Amino acid sequence: MSSMPSKNIPQEPTEAELLYRVLREQGVAAFNQLRQDAAYAPVDLSGFDFADQDLAGVNFSNANLTEACLDRAYLADASLVMTSFMHASCVETDFFMALAQESNWSFANLTGAHFNNSDCSEANFTGVCGKTASFEEAQLSLASFCKAELQDANFVGADLRGANFQEAILEWANTEESLSDSTTIWPTSNV
Repeated sequence: MSSMPSKNIPQEPTEAELLYRVLREQGVAAFNQLRQDAAYAPVDLSGFDFADQDLAGVNFSNANLTEACLDRAYLADASLVMTSFMHASCVETDFFMALAQESNWSFANLTGAHFNNSDCSEANFTGVCGKTASFEEAQLSLASFCKAELQDANFVGADLRGANFQEAILEWANTEESLSDSTTIWPTSNV
């Protein structure tokens, strides 16, 4: 009995691949409509490349962007609530006025990223490389920056009440006019 040659049957793209394609080809409005239609169910976009893209107004809330590349992307007014950016690369990414409450940025590369006027309350920035990052006028209450590298970071006018900077490196960081109180935890050195 002779065997039949196997046929290469094309596999259907995953939900994440379809969403990524919609975002790349049809834009933010079409992507956001698909997310809304799915009631913002969790979506795994980990490892995808969003570098250099204009994603202003995108809704990545409740998404997994672990190890994604967002270098130099523009995410002004983005909704990033409860989004995971663990180990993501966000070099020089602009998150101006983003809503990123309870987001997880653990061990992400945020070198030169801008979070100006963003709401990152209760966000987790543990272990990030945030050298020269800017959090000017950002809402960072109850955020964790434990063991973060924040040399030359800008926190001018930021709300740091309840934020935790334990073991963070803040050399040359600017915290002028920021709001802090007795619940803000500063590192024992490099302040």
